Amino acid sequence: MLPNFSQAAIVFEDNFDASPDWQSAESYPSANAIWPNTWKDKAGGPSQPPPQNWTSYRAAIPRWLHDSTFILGSEGARDGIGKGMTYNLDPPGCYGGGCWVGGGLDLSLGDAGYQEIYVRFYLKYDPNTFHWGTIIPNYALQKLIRISRFKVPLTLSSSPQNFSNGDQTPTFYPDFHNDPNLASNKVHFEPGHVFDPVGGGLISEYGGQIPWPTDGEWHSYEFRVKMNSSPGVADGEWEFWLDDLSDSSHHMLSTSLAWVGSESLTTPGWNWLTVLDNMTNLSDSQYYDTVMKLFMDDFVVSTSYIGTEAPVVDVTAPAAPTGLSVE
Repeated sequence: MLPNFSQAAIVFEDNFDASPDWQSAESYPSANAIWPNTWKDKAGGPSQPPPQNWTSYRAAIPRWLHDSTFILGSEGARDGIGKGMTYNLDPPGCYGGGCWVGGGLDLSLGDAGYQEIYVRFYLKYDPNTFHWGTIIPNYALQKLIRISRFKVPLTLSSSPQNFSNGDQTPTFYPDFHNDPNLASNKVHFEPGHVFDPVGGGLISEYGGQIPWPTDGEWHSYEFRVKMNSSPGVADGEWEFWLDDLSDSSHHMLSTSLAWVGSESLTTPGWNWLTVLDNMTNLSDSQYYDTVMKLFMDDFVVSTSYIGTEAPVVDVTAPAAPTGLSVE
Protein backbone atom coordinates (compact mmCIF):
# COMPACT_ATOMS: atom_id res chain seq x y z
CA MET A 1 0.00 0.00 0.00
CA LEU A 2 1.35 3.40 -0.98
CA PRO A 3 0.60 6.56 0.98
CA ASN A 4 -2.35 8.57 -0.27
CA PHE A 5 -1.98 12.18 0.84
CA SER A 6 -4.11 13.65 -1.97
CA GLN A 7 -6.79 14.77 0.48
CA ALA A 8 -4.49 15.49 3.41
CA ALA A 9 -2.74 18.73 4.23
CA ILE A 10 0.60 17.58 5.63
CA VAL A 11 1.83 20.01 8.24
CA PHE A 12 5.03 18.15 9.14
CA GLU A 13 6.65 14.79 8.45
CA ASP A 14 9.94 13.25 9.43
CA ASN A 15 11.25 9.75 8.85
CA PHE A 16 14.64 10.85 10.29
CA ASP A 17 16.56 9.32 7.37
CA ALA A 18 17.88 12.65 6.08
CA SER A 19 18.87 13.91 9.53
CA PRO A 20 22.43 13.66 10.84
CA ASP A 21 22.92 11.27 13.73
CA TRP A 22 22.13 13.03 17.02
CA GLN A 23 21.85 12.36 20.71
CA SER A 24 20.47 14.37 23.60
CA ALA A 25 22.70 16.02 26.17
CA GLU A 26 22.25 15.15 29.82
CA SER A 27 23.95 16.95 32.64
CA TYR A 28 23.74 17.50 36.37
CA PRO A 29 22.29 19.81 37.39
CA SER A 30 19.92 19.23 34.49
CA ALA A 31 20.23 22.53 32.66
CA ASN A 32 18.75 20.93 29.55
CA ALA A 33 15.45 20.42 31.37
CA ILE A 34 14.97 24.17 30.96
CA TRP A 35 13.34 24.68 27.59
CA PRO A 36 15.20 27.78 26.24
CA ASN A 37 18.56 25.99 26.42
CA THR A 38 17.37 23.54 23.76
CA TRP A 39 15.11 25.83 21.73
CA LYS A 40 16.26 26.15 18.11
CA ASP A 41 15.17 29.83 17.97
CA LYS A 42 17.06 30.91 21.05
CA ALA A 43 18.94 34.13 20.41
CA GLY A 44 22.49 33.21 19.44
CA GLY A 45 21.55 29.54 19.08
CA PRO A 46 20.61 26.86 21.60
CA SER A 47 23.29 25.54 23.91
CA GLN A 48 21.96 22.01 23.46
CA PRO A 49 20.36 21.84 20.00
CA PRO A 50 17.36 19.60 19.28
CA PRO A 51 17.38 17.02 16.45
CA GLN A 52 17.09 18.39 12.92
CA ASN A 53 13.54 19.58 12.08
CA TRP A 54 12.44 19.70 15.74
CA THR A 55 11.98 22.71 18.03
CA SER A 56 13.41 21.70 21.41
CA TYR A 57 13.64 18.82 23.84
CA ARG A 58 14.17 17.93 27.45
CA ALA A 59 16.00 14.90 28.82
CA ALA A 60 16.07 13.59 32.35
CA ILE A 61 19.38 12.87 34.01
CA PRO A 62 19.94 9.15 33.33
CA ARG A 63 19.72 7.41 36.69
CA TRP A 64 22.10 4.65 35.67
CA LEU A 65 24.20 6.66 33.18
CA HIS A 66 24.21 4.05 30.40
CA ASP A 67 22.92 5.94 27.34
CA SER A 68 21.61 9.32 26.30
CA THR A 69 17.85 9.64 26.67
CA PHE A 70 17.33 10.18 22.92
CA ILE A 71 19.51 8.84 20.10
CA LEU A 72 18.75 9.45 16.43
CA GLY A 73 20.38 6.76 14.30
CA SER A 74 20.02 3.41 12.61
CA GLU A 75 19.07 1.45 15.74
CA GLY A 76 15.63 3.07 15.88
CA ALA A 77 14.74 2.61 12.21
CA ARG A 78 11.49 0.83 11.39
CA ASP A 79 12.14 -2.45 9.55
CA GLY A 80 15.87 -1.76 9.82
CA ILE A 81 15.79 0.78 6.99
CA GLY A 82 17.25 4.28 7.33
CA LYS A 83 17.12 5.97 10.73
CA GLY A 84 14.77 6.43 13.63
CA MET A 85 14.65 7.66 17.22
CA THR A 86 15.71 5.50 20.16
CA TYR A 87 14.23 6.51 23.51
CA ASN A 88 16.23 5.07 26.42
CA LEU A 89 14.31 4.85 29.68
CA ASP A 90 16.00 4.11 33.00
CA PRO A 91 13.91 2.04 35.43
CA PRO A 92 13.68 4.53 38.27
CA GLY A 93 14.32 2.16 41.16
CA CYS A 94 12.25 4.28 43.54
CA TYR A 95 9.88 1.76 45.10
CA GLY A 96 7.38 3.31 47.47
CA GLY A 97 6.78 6.50 45.47
CA GLY A 98 6.40 7.53 41.85
CA CYS A 99 9.27 9.13 40.02
CA TRP A 100 9.57 10.01 36.37
CA VAL A 101 12.25 9.30 33.80
CA GLY A 102 12.74 10.19 30.17
CA GLY A 103 11.84 13.51 28.63
CA GLY A 104 10.20 14.73 25.44
CA LEU A 105 10.82 15.95 21.88
CA ASP A 106 9.05 19.24 21.14
CA LEU A 107 7.57 20.49 17.88
CA SER A 108 6.07 23.94 17.34
CA LEU A 109 3.33 24.20 14.70
CA GLY A 110 3.38 28.01 14.68
CA ASP A 111 1.57 30.50 16.86
CA ALA A 112 -1.76 30.32 14.95
CA GLY A 113 -2.10 26.55 15.25
CA TYR A 114 -4.92 24.41 13.89
CA GLN A 115 -8.51 23.86 14.96
CA GLU A 116 -8.22 20.17 14.09
CA ILE A 117 -5.03 18.15 13.85
CA TYR A 118 -3.94 14.53 13.31
CA VAL A 119 -0.63 13.14 14.58
CA ARG A 120 0.66 9.70 13.61
CA PHE A 121 3.86 7.76 14.29
CA TYR A 122 5.20 4.24 14.77
CA LEU A 123 6.46 2.86 18.08
CA LYS A 124 8.23 -0.36 18.98
CA TYR A 125 8.72 -1.40 22.60
CA ASP A 126 11.89 -3.49 22.60
CA PRO A 127 10.85 -6.93 23.90
CA ASN A 128 14.34 -7.65 25.21
CA THR A 129 14.64 -4.60 27.45
CA PHE A 130 11.24 -2.96 28.05
CA HIS A 131 9.08 -4.06 30.97
CA TRP A 132 6.41 -2.87 33.34
CA GLY A 133 6.75 -3.28 37.09
CA THR A 134 4.73 -5.97 38.87
CA ILE A 135 5.29 -4.93 42.48
CA ILE A 136 2.12 -3.98 44.36
CA PRO A 137 1.53 -1.15 45.04
CA ASN A 138 2.60 0.06 41.62
CA TYR A 139 1.58 2.86 39.36
CA ALA A 140 3.13 3.32 35.94
CA LEU A 141 2.33 5.75 33.15
CA GLN A 142 4.14 6.24 29.88
CA LYS A 143 2.95 9.35 28.07
CA LEU A 144 2.73 8.87 24.32
CA ILE A 145 2.32 12.52 23.37
CA ARG A 146 1.05 15.90 24.50
CA ILE A 147 -0.99 17.85 21.97
CA SER A 148 -1.60 21.35 23.28
CA ARG A 149 -1.77 25.01 22.43
CA PHE A 150 -0.08 28.14 23.67
CA LYS A 151 -2.41 31.04 24.18
CA VAL A 152 0.50 33.48 24.06
CA PRO A 153 3.27 33.87 21.45
CA LEU A 154 6.32 31.76 22.16
CA THR A 155 9.13 33.67 23.80
CA LEU A 156 12.21 32.75 25.77
CA SER A 157 10.16 33.16 28.94
CA SER A 158 7.39 30.79 27.82
CA SER A 159 7.34 27.40 29.50
CA PRO A 160 6.10 24.65 27.18
CA GLN A 161 6.92 21.99 29.76
CA ASN A 162 4.36 23.25 32.27
CA PHE A 163 0.63 23.63 31.75
CA SER A 164 -0.23 24.36 35.38
CA ASN A 165 -0.16 28.13 34.82
CA GLY A 166 -2.78 27.90 32.05
CA ASP A 167 -0.64 29.26 29.21
CA GLN A 168 -0.41 25.77 27.70
CA THR A 169 -4.07 24.81 27.66
CA PRO A 170 -6.00 22.92 26.56
CA THR A 171 -3.77 19.82 26.50
CA PHE A 172 -4.47 16.23 25.41
CA TYR A 173 -1.98 13.79 26.94
CA PRO A 174 -2.73 10.07 26.36
CA ASP A 175 -0.82 7.47 28.37
CA PHE A 176 -0.29 3.78 28.53
CA HIS A 177 -1.22 2.99 32.12
CA ASN A 178 -0.10 -0.04 34.12
CA ASP A 179 -1.56 -0.74 37.55
CA PRO A 180 -1.31 -4.29 38.99
CA ASN A 181 -3.90 -3.27 41.58
CA LEU A 182 -6.61 -3.15 38.90
CA ALA A 183 -8.72 -6.24 38.44
CA SER A 184 -7.90 -6.23 34.74
CA ASN A 185 -4.17 -6.20 35.60
CA LYS A 186 -3.09 -5.08 32.17
CA VAL A 187 -1.45 -2.10 30.54
CA HIS A 188 -4.09 -0.04 28.79
CA PHE A 189 -4.59 3.23 26.95
CA GLU A 190 -5.72 6.04 29.24
CA PRO A 191 -6.53 9.41 27.68
CA GLY A 192 -6.14 12.47 29.85
CA HIS A 193 -6.70 16.15 29.25
CA VAL A 194 -6.53 19.63 30.72
CA PHE A 195 -9.18 22.17 29.78
CA ASP A 196 -8.88 25.95 29.43
CA PRO A 197 -9.32 27.47 31.92
CA VAL A 198 -7.57 24.92 34.08
CA GLY A 199 -10.45 24.44 36.55
CA GLY A 200 -10.53 20.83 37.71
CA GLY A 201 -6.94 20.14 36.76
CA LEU A 202 -5.91 16.90 35.08
CA ILE A 203 -8.81 14.73 33.94
CA SER A 204 -8.57 11.09 32.84
CA GLU A 205 -11.19 9.13 30.93
CA TYR A 206 -11.69 5.45 31.77
CA GLY A 207 -14.41 4.76 29.21
CA GLY A 208 -12.56 1.87 27.62
CA GLN A 209 -9.32 -0.01 27.45
CA ILE A 210 -7.03 -0.51 24.48
CA PRO A 211 -4.40 -3.07 25.50
CA TRP A 212 -0.73 -2.21 25.17
CA PRO A 213 0.86 -4.16 22.29
CA THR A 214 2.97 -6.92 23.82
CA ASP A 215 4.46 -8.56 20.71
CA GLY A 216 7.53 -6.31 20.51
CA GLU A 217 6.69 -5.30 16.94
CA TRP A 218 6.13 -1.92 15.27
CA HIS A 219 2.63 -0.45 15.67
CA SER A 220 1.12 2.78 14.39
CA TYR A 221 -0.48 5.31 16.73
CA GLU A 222 -2.68 8.08 15.37
CA PHE A 223 -4.34 10.84 17.40
CA ARG A 224 -6.89 13.48 16.45
CA VAL A 225 -7.95 16.52 18.43
CA LYS A 226 -10.67 18.95 17.40
CA MET A 227 -11.22 22.25 19.16
CA ASN A 228 -14.77 23.12 20.19
CA SER A 229 -16.43 25.46 17.71
CA SER A 230 -16.99 28.33 20.17
CA PRO A 231 -15.99 29.05 23.76
CA GLY A 232 -18.08 27.01 26.16
CA VAL A 233 -19.73 24.93 23.42
CA ALA A 234 -19.23 21.24 24.19
CA ASP A 235 -18.58 19.92 20.69
CA GLY A 236 -14.83 19.33 20.83
CA GLU A 237 -13.39 15.86 20.27
CA TRP A 238 -10.38 13.58 20.56
CA GLU A 239 -9.83 10.28 18.78
CA PHE A 240 -7.24 7.49 18.75
CA TRP A 241 -6.42 4.63 16.37
CA LEU A 242 -3.99 1.79 17.01
CA ASP A 243 -2.80 0.21 13.75
CA ASP A 244 -5.45 2.11 11.75
CA LEU A 245 -8.19 -0.20 13.04
CA SER A 246 -11.66 0.90 14.11
CA ASP A 247 -12.79 -1.94 16.44
CA SER A 248 -13.16 -1.19 20.14
CA SER A 249 -9.81 -2.75 21.07
CA HIS A 250 -7.95 -0.40 18.69
CA HIS A 251 -10.04 2.77 18.50
CA MET A 252 -11.50 5.30 20.93
CA LEU A 253 -13.53 8.45 20.30
CA SER A 254 -14.60 11.08 22.82
CA THR A 255 -17.06 13.82 21.88
CA SER A 256 -18.93 16.66 23.56
CA LEU A 257 -15.81 18.23 25.03
CA ALA A 258 -15.51 21.90 25.91
CA TRP A 259 -11.76 22.13 25.46
CA VAL A 260 -12.12 25.89 25.87
CA GLY A 261 -14.65 27.33 28.30
CA SER A 262 -16.69 30.47 27.93
CA GLU A 263 -14.03 32.43 29.82
CA SER A 264 -11.45 31.96 27.03
CA LEU A 265 -11.08 31.85 23.23
CA THR A 266 -10.79 28.97 20.77
CA THR A 267 -7.92 30.73 19.00
CA PRO A 268 -5.09 30.10 18.67
CA GLY A 269 -5.55 26.44 17.80
CA TRP A 270 -3.47 23.36 18.59
CA ASN A 271 0.10 24.48 18.04
CA TRP A 272 2.51 22.43 20.20
CA LEU A 273 3.50 18.76 20.40
CA THR A 274 5.63 17.00 23.01
CA VAL A 275 6.35 13.48 21.80
CA LEU A 276 7.57 10.44 23.77
CA ASP A 277 6.94 12.33 26.96
CA ASN A 278 8.12 11.11 30.33
CA MET A 279 7.39 7.84 32.07
CA THR A 280 6.57 7.19 35.71
CA ASN A 281 7.31 3.63 36.79
CA LEU A 282 7.95 1.65 39.95
CA SER A 283 10.21 -1.03 38.61
CA ASP A 284 11.01 -4.47 39.95
CA SER A 285 14.41 -4.54 41.63
CA GLN A 286 15.89 -7.07 39.18
CA TYR A 287 15.63 -4.42 36.46
CA TYR A 288 17.52 -1.70 38.33
CA ASP A 289 20.64 -0.46 36.61
CA THR A 290 19.30 -1.37 33.17
CA VAL A 291 17.93 0.53 30.17
CA MET A 292 14.51 0.04 28.60
CA LYS A 293 14.38 0.88 24.88
CA LEU A 294 11.49 2.38 22.94
CA PHE A 295 11.85 3.17 19.22
CA MET A 296 9.95 5.78 17.14
CA ASP A 297 9.87 6.33 13.38
CA ASP A 298 7.81 7.80 10.52
CA PHE A 299 6.24 10.82 12.23
CA VAL A 300 3.46 12.75 10.43
CA VAL A 301 1.22 15.70 11.34
CA SER A 302 -1.75 16.51 9.10
CA THR A 303 -5.12 18.27 9.01
CA SER A 304 -6.75 15.08 7.66
CA TYR A 305 -6.71 11.43 8.64
CA ILE A 306 -3.35 9.92 7.72
CA GLY A 307 -3.80 6.17 8.26
CA THR A 308 -1.43 4.35 5.94
CA GLU A 309 0.83 1.37 6.34
CA ALA A 310 3.53 2.86 4.09
CA PRO A 311 6.55 4.65 5.58
CA VAL A 312 6.98 8.36 5.29
CA VAL A 313 8.94 9.16 2.14
CA ASP A 314 10.20 12.71 2.61
CA VAL A 315 10.63 15.50 5.10
CA THR A 316 8.86 18.84 5.05
CA ALA A 317 9.67 21.26 7.83
CA PRO A 318 6.75 23.11 9.45
CA ALA A 319 6.23 26.81 9.01
CA ALA A 320 8.43 28.81 11.34
CA PRO A 321 6.60 30.15 14.41
CA THR A 322 5.60 33.78 14.04
CA GLY A 323 5.64 36.60 16.53
CA LEU A 324 8.63 35.29 18.46
CA SER A 325 10.40 37.71 20.72
CA VAL A 326 13.09 37.59 23.35
CA GLU A 327 12.15 38.68 26.83
